[in-house]
Order: sequence, then structure tokens, then C-alpha cells
Amino acid sequence: MTRVLVVDDDPVQLRLTAEIANRAGFKPLTATGGRTGAGHSARGPQYRRHDP
Repeated sequence: MTRVLVVDDDPVQLRLTAEIANRAGFKPLTATGGRTGAGHSARGPQYRRHDP
């Protein structure tokens, strides 16, 4: 299963986006901030999307 990193400081948006990714067949890794996201990113998700 392809992993996707979801980072958002809004817990509702984080849960929603992770659920959408899960239903689309991805395994979401979630983080509530940049440092945590960077830690997950080091583990190598195959897809990254940066929202400015």
C-alpha cells in the first residue's frame, strides 16, 4: 500500500484528509506540525504535496 504524508495544524482537516486518502487506497501518515511531518518524511512516503 502506498503511503502518503498528511500534515495539517487543523485536527479536523487532518482527520478528513487522512480519511479521504485511506478510502482512496493510501496508507496515511499524519502529523500536526512541520517537525513531526519532517520526521515522518524521513521514513520515505512515496508522495508529497506541499500546501503553501
